[in-house]
Amino acid sequence: MLAESLGNLLSIRCQVGGDKRARDKAILICYKTASPHEYQLTSYTTKNFEMLPFKKPIKVILEVYDDMPHAWHVFTFLKPSQIAVEHYCNFIKRVISIEDNNTSMINLIKEEVVSYSISVSPSFIAIKIGSSGTIK
Repeated sequence: MLAESLGNLLSIRCQVGGDKRARDKAILICYKTASPHEYQLTSYTTKNFEMLPFKKPIKVILEVYDDMPHAWHVFTFLKPSQIAVEHYCNFIKRVISIEDNNTSMINLIKEEVVSYSISVSPSFIAIKIGSSGTIK
C-alpha cells in the first residue's frame, strides 16, 4: 500500500471477502494499480514519480464477495467459493493465452473472462457478489 506506484504489472483479478478486515486495503491496491497517476503518495514522500518504472496502468478486475471471511475459497461447498474458483480459472486461462497485453477490458468482457461488470475506469472493473452467489 505504501509503494510509490503499482503499475506496469500483469493483469490482476482480486477477490476479497466483504467481511475480511483487509477488504479496504485490497480495494485501494486495485485502484492504485489501475490508476497509478491518480493515487500517488504525497509529494514529500515520492522521490520522483515520473522516473518510476511502475506507473503504467494495468487491467484490474475486483470482486467483492458479501459476507465472506478471509480464505473463504477453502469452503468449496459454498456457492461464492465455487464462483470464485471458476472466475479465477477462466481468468488464468485467458491471461495465459494473451500474447499482447493491449487487449481491452471490453474484449475481456466479450470473451467471457468477465461476464458481469461495472466499469470504474478503462482498465478497472468492479463486481459485487452476494452470499448466495448472485451478481449485484
